[in-house]
Amino acid sequence: MAILGHERIQQQDAEIGFLSPSLAQRDIGERFNPSEKIELAGLLAMVWKDLEFDRGGAEIVGLRNNNFLWGHYPDGEAYTLSTQSGRALSEGGRDADLYTVMNLETEGDLVATRTIFTNLGIRSAIVGSMYFPYQRGDRPEVRSDDPALQELVLLDTLVDDVVGSGVRGMVVADSHSPAFSWFALKHHMGVLDVSAIPAMLTVAQEQGFLDGAPLLPLSGDDGAREMGFLVRDLLGVDDVIEGIKSKPGGKTVVHFSEGELRKVDGKIAILAEDIISTGGTMASVVDTLLDAEAERVVILATFPIFAGEAVERLGSDPRVKIVTTDGRTPLSDLSQSENIVKIPMQERLYDVLSLDKQGLDFWSADGERALAQLGLSLAPWQLYDLRGE
Repeated sequence: MAILGHERIQQQDAEIGFLSPSLAQRDIGERFNPSEKIELAGLLAMVWKDLEFDRGGAEIVGLRNNNFLWGHYPDGEAYTLSTQSGRALSEGGRDADLYTVMNLETEGDLVATRTIFTNLGIRSAIVGSMYFPYQRGDRPEVRSDDPALQELVLLDTLVDDVVGSGVRGMVVADSHSPAFSWFALKHHMGVLDVSAIPAMLTVAQEQGFLDGAPLLPLSGDDGAREMGFLVRDLLGVDDVIEGIKSKPGGKTVVHFSEGELRKVDGKIAILAEDIISTGGTMASVVDTLLDAEAERVVILATFPIFAGEAVERLGSDPRVKIVTTDGRTPLSDLSQSENIVKIPMQERLYDVLSLDKQGLDFWSADGERALAQLGLSLAPWQLYDLRGE
């Protein structure tokens, strides 16, 4: 596992200096190419280590549930409530920097965060949240036949808002696309992007999902390629097959070559993804793999949205097994399916914050081992030089 160095990355006048014009001036609607990912990974390492943040003196404080609650009234308006202990935290302001885990899923959660930080008088904070709203951020879609209309990317504004709240760094999980980190660096916020894939893979093994046949990792599109590589290396297998995603007529389709599909016969196919949303595209991939005589399909998906008929599409076939996390609140009742296992990951972010407080370099061999003990790794797109060097 080749962890990328950052010696060749430069920083001038406290500004983030993208070395390549393609990264500095890129069209956010385009996929990040391998060289851009490599440069971005180096920048993330450098900026995280150099955050203007008092790690040794910072407090690690749990804000939700014990101190503050937030949500929405039945009419959709947001509210934020303070417990007695939360009010006590607010007395006299905060003299120290702050670590906390917030579980940010929606824009309303970000409004609550800003409200709470203002109330506490936060100077600066590092926040752990498995998810950040619109964190993929590189998929502006044409929603009109009028070529004069251009979709704006909400992620840019949301990142700017949290930076304005005093957030200097964020720990997130499996953001899949580097877009969130790219926007964060533009606004001078550090990002530590970790992956829950090692923990999900361990649970899949413990549940027996990987027993009985040879294992074959795969990726469903270019954006998930590195996830497939990570699964390959964690399993110690040699092969991984890659799909190509296209959208003919606006419908997402994943294609595999005939040669690669022949490899699936009699194998347990392992598909790593960041999100299960409606499950439509994933169900199509699963059908393709089962039609190619895959013994079983195991899906590792960090964020279980399960909107619409996703549970029915993916959770009813005994040949399909899904491992996911508590990184998002599902829109469906996952207890309907015996094929879906959800594992707790949010609390592990406190352990990551504790390691950061101790000054651990997450990009070092010691950092890799410490994350592995938590069932985590750096996000796959940060780990690999895709040219194989």
